Amino acid sequence: MAMEKIMKSALHTIAPAMMLAMALLLSMNLIADVSGNDMIASSSSSNPPGTIEIQQPDFFDIGIEYNSSIRDGSLREAILGKLIEIVGQPIFRIEGPATFTDGSIATQTVLIDFLGVWELKGNLHRNDTVYLREGIITDRAFLKFGLTEDNGDGAKWRIMDGAVPNATIDPGHPQGDLQVIHTGFGLCMGAALNGISYELFNDLNYLEENQDENSYGRMHQTLSTSDCTSIYPNFILHSNYGYSARLGDLEEQENYTLIITLTSGINVE
Repeated sequence: MAMEKIMKSALHTIAPAMMLAMALLLSMNLIADVSGNDMIASSSSSNPPGTIEIQQPDFFDIGIEYNSSIRDGSLREAILGKLIEIVGQPIFRIEGPATFTDGSIATQTVLIDFLGVWELKGNLHRNDTVYLREGIITDRAFLKFGLTEDNGDGAKWRIMDGAVPNATIDPGHPQGDLQVIHTGFGLCMGAALNGISYELFNDLNYLEENQDENSYGRMHQTLSTSDCTSIYPNFILHSNYGYSARLGDLEEQENYTLIITLTSGINVE
């Protein structure tokens, strides 16, 4: 596609990373609760000496909301997604060290994998016609977070990898107008099949641009951090990333924004 050629050309020149302003576009108003009896859990004891020993919780509460927007010429589409509840036995696992793409070391990581019930709402503007669609689906999500302790600013939780379901509106499709894209919304750049042809990239801040007389390409990302305040995983994290491209009169833009809250602990009798 023409847009892919633009982005491939744009990625040949690396521009210095710079801080982007965090735009909190979503507000949390729904939490999924899971008790410890339902979790498939394991823990790792291979942490480097002197690190915080994150413990396996008895329960966790998680909230997820996200927004994807696409503009391709005269076509515009926006999808809102929200986690309603978790179905069956989730996996919640404390794992060992890992490395972020910016070189930072996560002394411990958390993996969450579950089947969830999701509310999806969207609108599509095409050929002067507006289509409004919504639906409830059941689909998988996997999430991975890392705890860094080497930044000189205290221990911080960060987004490492993961994806949740997304959708696209296709009026007249024989299987329904709202087509689900399984694990199609990445928590960070390259984490899912979300239209951005790029490898996993979980740097906190990233900006890359390239321009000539006939084309322009831009990729950006901002991920937040959250202070580690407990030996059990507890945080709120935001993600915003996307790209824009132009070739002659053809323009395309995609943007993804997400917020996750996680609260966990032990049962006290």
